[in-house]
Amino acid sequence: MRGASALQRVLEEERDRGIRAFVVWEPVLWTDLGPPSTRRLASVSDARVAQYWDAKHLVSNWVTSSPWAAKEGLFTKGEKSSDKVIAWDLILLFPSGSCGSEMLPEPVFHGDPVVTRITEARDYLRAQVRR
Repeated sequence: MRGASALQRVLEEERDRGIRAFVVWEPVLWTDLGPPSTRRLASVSDARVAQYWDAKHLVSNWVTSSPWAAKEGLFTKGEKSSDKVIAWDLILLFPSGSCGSEMLPEPVFHGDPVVTRITEARDYLRAQVRR
């Protein structure tokens, strides 16, 4: 949840209307019994954000099986509790217009966990917006 709040702070600083964010919530920890509460969803309240509950890890599977992830050597080991590889607590930045195809495009920035990489992501985003 700290990552979601950190994202909200970045969006408050960067008001460009061209920025869009997708927050995908998924069950990872044993406490993730269902979709996020209204309170948790409210931690990212910016109108440019769409939030999704992904109970079946479809987005995670899309990310972990993408060609760019393989090229970067990411997501090669599963969680300690299982062999399943889950992409979570992750920030991905894509250029405008690059999403929308069947294949996940290569991000121009990626990092995890969100809360420790949000400053780098913000700086990259800020530089792109001001071009």
